[in-house]
Amino acid sequence: MTDYNSKLNAVLTEVYHNALLAEETKRKYSSGNFTFRDRNAVTFIMGFRNGTNISSVADYLKISRPSATMTIKKLEKNGLVERKVDPSNHRNAIVKVTRKGRIYARYQQNYSEEMAKALSEDLSPEERDALYEGLCKLNQFFSDTIKESNMKHK
Repeated sequence: MTDYNSKLNAVLTEVYHNALLAEETKRKYSSGNFTFRDRNAVTFIMGFRNGTNISSVADYLKISRPSATMTIKKLEKNGLVERKVDPSNHRNAIVKVTRKGRIYARYQQNYSEEMAKALSEDLSPEERDALYEGLCKLNQFFSDTIKESNMKHK
């Protein structure tokens, strides 16, 4: 089992490094120097026909509200989103994706779908289920690690 764990750790490490390199490469050639978080924010906001508030964006991205506000300002500056006053609460802003932002978000969604397809297209249904379960466990491991770290530092 140790040899298997070593091989698994090696590939996870390589995936992590390649994901970082892909992120750096996308940012390098992006006119707005958008981060993974920026791209996810646009895609998330696009899911709300009438827009959403900054707190929802912060919750989705798992960042503070001030950090989400900075992300929204950057996206707004680049024409991907627009903010308007919430008519039901004038202290809040509603964020909507612009036409340019919708095009950008569709591109991002296509990229994500291509990645998922490349990962699973040659797998049997049982292998796909096992891959999905493994990724869910990996995600849970990261979530638990974050919670434990936060608890230690409170």
